[in-house]
Amino acid sequence: MRPFIGAERARDAECIVAAPVIPPEDMLCRARADAWIVDLAWTNTWTYDSVTIFRNGEAVATLPGDSVSYADEVPGLGTYAYI
Repeated sequence: MRPFIGAERARDAECIVAAPVIPPEDMLCRARADAWIVDLAWTNTWTYDSVTIFRNGEAVATLPGDSVSYADEVPGLGTYAYI
């Protein structure tokens, strides 16, 4: 903000704030019984440019920002963590 009294200018007032990107909500992961595929679904809480799916810390897919689901074909038997 830059205040003035007539032609006289006071020192600028500043404010800095970080506006965080709000993450999607209600993420669900479900393994299919008939295939090595994990179905992921979520609810977007923001208008995103893109959504990247990470399995066990590795990026496996980058999707359009309005995506709300993804079917991940996993490499085999095991336990998988998604973010």
